[in-house]
Amino acid sequence: MATYLKINLNDRARVKMTPLGLKIFDEYWNHPGAKGNAREIFGVTVDGWYETEMWSIANIFGPHMQNGFDAPLETMILVRDEGRGTEEIS
Repeated sequence: MATYLKINLNDRARVKMTPLGLKIFDEYWNHPGAKGNAREIFGVTVDGWYETEMWSIANIFGPHMQNGFDAPLETMILVRDEGRGTEEIS
């Protein structure tokens, strides 16, 4: 029997972007008419950590994630504990 965390797509998560991920992030947010530097506005750390909702991470980086390609994100994702607990499923 396995134990699963209960996560909602609206939960906030932190991801560490690779150099490719930073490029994708910049292209996504820094478009003509953008008001300021997206990395500063969204609080991206100097080492590439970015926090937002799970659905937003999937929206920005999902189209760029495929087997055998350079990954835009490090493989560890930190999800904020919202206290929903776990569920055992066999």
